[in-house]
Amino acid sequence: MFVPGGHDGAALEAMGDARAFVAEAYKHAKAIAGVGEGVGLLRAALPEGAKPGNDDRAASHLGVITQPDASGLGAYVEAMSDGTDTVQIITDVQISF
Repeated sequence: MFVPGGHDGAALEAMGDARAFVAEAYKHAKAIAGVGEGVGLLRAALPEGAKPGNDDRAASHLGVITQPDASGLGAYVEAMSDGTDTVQIITDVQISF
């Protein structure tokens, strides 16, 4: 699961269904990643021991990969890929609520 950043990050944090979806994915041991404002949803949804930290560094902890500072996306992609898989980044996706 990938939670992108964007100007509607706070709106996702407020949505109970979004928080429940992330929590359920974590319970089923799915890989979860978030970048930029999307990290806020992960902080709101995940259990205490799995919540991302509050710093701006790329991190990987208990199957959750985060990059709070979207300008460091290169480090984030490196953390997601072991060098054998292709990681495609899609930008300019607009979601309406």
